[in-house]
Amino acid sequence: MTRLGLMLSSLGAAVRNENVRRVELAWGAAITAEWAHFVALGVFAYEQGGAAAVGVAGLVRLLPAALLAPFAASLGDRFRRERFLLVVAVVGSLALAASAASSFAGEEVLVFGFAMFVGISATLVRPALQALLPSLARTPEELIASNGATSTVESLGTLVGPLLAGVLISVANVGVVFIVGAAMLLAAAAMFGRVKVEGRDSLAPVGATETVRRMIGAGF
Repeated sequence: MTRLGLMLSSLGAAVRNENVRRVELAWGAAITAEWAHFVALGVFAYEQGGAAAVGVAGLVRLLPAALLAPFAASLGDRFRRERFLLVVAVVGSLALAASAASSFAGEEVLVFGFAMFVGISATLVRPALQALLPSLARTPEELIASNGATSTVESLGTLVGPLLAGVLISVANVGVVFIVGAAMLLAAAAMFGRVKVEGRDSLAPVGATETVRRMIGAGF
């Protein structure tokens, strides 16, 4: 009960800040869509080619994102973070919508290909969101509550996403899961678009090749 009370207290303190509330709602939609897609992709792959296809789908979904992860935080610092998050969410939504169309057409290769873009967009959300929160919190206590709320929302999304996918697959099919995920990411993009940053950190200047090399090195 103490842990539950602390969790609810963190959520309450975070959502009182309008901008943090929008970010957390968008994060909830994004993480739920990510896990729903992960489960639905596995089901689609298994239906198409059994366990071997599931392995290929997982590789395509995770490997590009894993390769990109070392630079993800630095890449997000080169743009306005709320705009960056909006674009990433839109890209993920489009990739999921394309996955839905491909699954209805039975195009296994295209579904796997678009899964790569879904995975990359999901990887880019986390570091940019964590970097954005200090610019939205008005007090140190609010920042602590926001970080706690982010972890809580991620845990809930990790639970709700697969559950949602399972229910939709049982009553419909994988394509419907992709459509719902696309809608959730579109809603997340709309919420990111309404975030207003009052105090903005200076962003890294876009410029020389040496700066890009330094950014990549710092990422690794």
